[in-house]
Amino acid sequence: MKQKMNERNNLKGIKNNNTRTSNNVNKNIITIYENLPTGGAKFLYTSNINYLKQKYRLNLISDKKYSTKILNLLQYLKYIIFDSFLIEKRLLNELRQSKIFVAYHSWVTKSTRLLRQKDVPEIYICHEVPREFYDKAYIKSFTFKEKVINILRIFVKNIDKINVEKNKKLVIVSNSNFSAKNILDVYGKSSTVIYPGIKIKEFGKYQPIDKRISQLICVGSINKLKNQKEIINIVSKLKTKKLVRLMLIGNGGDINYIKQLKLLAIKNDVNLSIRTNVSRVNLIKEYKKSKIFLFNPMNEPFGIVVLEALRCGLPVILGNDGGGYNEIITEKNGYLIPPNSIDKWVNTINKLLVNDSLWEKISRYNYEYSSKFSDKNMNREMYRLIDKILNKKV
Repeated sequence: MKQKMNERNNLKGIKNNNTRTSNNVNKNIITIYENLPTGGAKFLYTSNINYLKQKYRLNLISDKKYSTKILNLLQYLKYIIFDSFLIEKRLLNELRQSKIFVAYHSWVTKSTRLLRQKDVPEIYICHEVPREFYDKAYIKSFTFKEKVINILRIFVKNIDKINVEKNKKLVIVSNSNFSAKNILDVYGKSSTVIYPGIKIKEFGKYQPIDKRISQLICVGSINKLKNQKEIINIVSKLKTKKLVRLMLIGNGGDINYIKQLKLLAIKNDVNLSIRTNVSRVNLIKEYKKSKIFLFNPMNEPFGIVVLEALRCGLPVILGNDGGGYNEIITEKNGYLIPPNSIDKWVNTINKLLVNDSLWEKISRYNYEYSSKFSDKNMNREMYRLIDKILNKKV
């Protein structure tokens, strides 16, 4: 409930047709599509919209205007095969008068069929390719039931691929060089990298070590793809595990998986706390009273939680097999460690917990360094890209 309230607050003032906040905005209409679930991508979308509505007249469209809730697999398949096609046909009429069409993800088909139209120049904000069809490590983690479901969804792979490849003039935006490479491998298309951005002022002043507790924090949806079990196993090997608390925070979670995490923590004598649907204010409080940020998801694309951790002055320890974090993390601000190198994880955590001067050096550096990844910088780059296309009259 708190998460939904936060989302509503972020979207305050955004309307669905010709959104604008001033008579001085550019008269060009920009149509923007999204069908995103709550999470990092939705947060970035909202930030983009709040900035762009000061520059252009925005026409915001979404499947949500015409769709109903999908409660089971049969409804989901029906939606993909029939409903989404009819809905997108309706939405197509809403972008005819636009100068540019900007599309974010659809949680149903990843990319939208609207990308196939050729009347209006298009930008596709592609945070990630459909990993369930291309990521071998991800696919290997599937249960038998998940594999069957993925087989039933196989035509989504083809729909998405055609959507992206159909328009040769499509401009794709990726969130890191790591994601750009995946996009090139899957679609055969280059992309423009615009790193995610966070609201710098939202995080307040720097929090020194004497204001913190012995807490390790990991933020992200509570599910097996985030690999929280491995985090618990790592913490169980710490010399001081009885003196530290492991905090897992997510904007949702798999109930059975959460039960497994709790049982694993009890078995390994780990002081574990799990919180879901935490408000932004309380999330930032948990970041700023923690000492180390741990993050070891499975080949996940660039996530804003790492940027949030940096801004909260946290040394970060990350798995080195995805995300593009090697593009922003160096020996000055954190550690990239192979996911299965438990001893290296344990030794690094122990070192940071006992060496206050090392912790303080990294912490203060991260607080300053994170300002490079502000939402203002991100939104300005998006604006420049749109303005460039408008001026070219593609």
